[in-house]
Amino acid sequence: MDMQITFHQMQSSDAIKDYCHEKLDKLTRYYSRIDSFKVVLEAKKGKHHVAIVMHLPKKTFKVDSEERDDLYAAIDAAHDKLERILTDYKEQH
Repeated sequence: MDMQITFHQMQSSDAIKDYCHEKLDKLTRYYSRIDSFKVVLEAKKGKHHVAIVMHLPKKTFKVDSEERDDLYAAIDAAHDKLERILTDYKEQH
C-alpha cells in the first residue's frame, strides 16, 4: 500500500510519519484492498488540520478532521472517520 504524507506550514517529523503509517495500516483489517493514501498535515494559527484521501480499486474517499490543538488528535479524528466509512462500504459491497 502506497502512502504519501505532505506537511504544510510545519516541520516534517519521522514520529508523525510513523504514527500515520501505524494508524492507517490498521484500516486494512476493515478492507484489505486499499490501494493508497494521500495525507496532508497542516498547521494554521496554532491549530492542526488533517486531510486524507483513500483510494480503493473503484472508489475514492476523502475525509477532513476538525481543527485540533493536538496533531495526534487530528490524525485520530480523520482515522475514525475513515474507519466508519470503510465499515459502511464493506457492508454495502
